[in-house]
Amino acid sequence: MYHRVTHFSLDPQLLTVTPERFAEHVAFLKKTGRLLTIGQFEDVLKKGDLFPPRSTLITFDDGYADNYKKALPILKRADAEAIFFISTANIGTRKEFWWDNLERIFVGNSVPARLSIRIAEKVYDLPTENARNRTFAYRQFHKILKPLDHQMREEVMNKLLTWANLSIDGRETHRSMTEEEVRLLSKSSAAHIGAHTKNHIMLSSLSSENQKVEIAEGKEDLERMTGKTVRYFSYPFGGKSDYTRETVEICKDLGFTAAFGGFHGIVRKGTAVFELPRVIARNWSVPELQKNI
Repeated sequence: MYHRVTHFSLDPQLLTVTPERFAEHVAFLKKTGRLLTIGQFEDVLKKGDLFPPRSTLITFDDGYADNYKKALPILKRADAEAIFFISTANIGTRKEFWWDNLERIFVGNSVPARLSIRIAEKVYDLPTENARNRTFAYRQFHKILKPLDHQMREEVMNKLLTWANLSIDGRETHRSMTEEEVRLLSKSSAAHIGAHTKNHIMLSSLSSENQKVEIAEGKEDLERMTGKTVRYFSYPFGGKSDYTRETVEICKDLGFTAAFGGFHGIVRKGTAVFELPRVIARNWSVPELQKNI
């Protein structure tokens, strides 16, 4: 489970792998015969067979532009494949994902010495005069924003950006793909497009009806852009508390073939195909990769 392939200076969520390291990962997986194609993965699911020993499937979450610009060329050169799970709300915009905005605001940025902000019925008043204060605020607001619905989260984020004197438009380095990039990605033999909701929302915080809207709209957006049926889904954040049994049933009802979590684990015979575990890839050396998988 990858997120970003690019060079970075700040990466507090540890979501980024450099292009050099990603190329090494793919080469190692290919050389050792571990790497599945999407077709091989689908065949095993359909037949209910065991996966080949130590086999691996590469996936990406979120839909950063570097997936198309950096990861795809590496996959193509290696004759490898991956599923790219894409949240659609920010496609074609300069808006950053909210966790990146929090990093932009609180990590390595000059801000006023104190923050006071009302969220729903509660006022949060925090010192932000030094790096330690700002790191604490960054972590607190990550917890605060994660379970909010999209509208409330946008309102809070806009207040924070205004307080920090930052534009709603974010960094080119942190943008999502454009529609054209999604379309070109979908045409590559190295890529298969999967859904990841519209607004990258914590589904367990929503009603069943709103969950269905989030999941269906993301799927429909991608199908409109690519002209292809989207058969796979991954739960945003992906922890077992981030979705519900209702979420699983909604995914089945919407016609997905399988769904992926973000919780750690190995797929074995009998693993529920709508709750497939993954290993989150970090910027590891090949020996570290080998150890972690």
